[in-house]
Amino acid sequence: MPFRYNLPMLELPPDFVGGSGPIRLARFLLKEHDGVEPGTPVAEVAVGDAVIQVEANGRGVLLSKVAKPGDSIGQGETIAVVGADGEEIPYGRPYSLARVVKSPR
Repeated sequence: MPFRYNLPMLELPPDFVGGSGPIRLARFLLKEHDGVEPGTPVAEVAVGDAVIQVEANGRGVLLSKVAKPGDSIGQGETIAVVGADGEEIPYGRPYSLARVVKSPR
C-alpha cells in the first residue's frame, strides 16, 4: 500500500451543543495494522461531557497512531495515518467522519 492519508479530527459545527472545552483523545478503538472501511470507528474523543467517534471514510490499514490518549486535539489535526491503495483513498470527500455517541442533555 504505497499511498497513505492522514485521518484528521473534523471541525465541529459552530452550533455543536454536546460539550465545550478542549477536544481530548479518549482512546483508540483499533490497533495499528487493523483494517478500516468507510464508517469504521477508529477513535473516540471527548469534548466536555460529549463523546464523539472519529470514523474512517475510506478503505485501508491503520498504519500509525499520531496522537495519544489524553492529548488535546485541535480541529483538523491528524490523529492517525491510514495506508490505502490509490483507488481506496477518499478523494473529493472528507478523510474522516464524526459521530456523536454521547451528548449531555
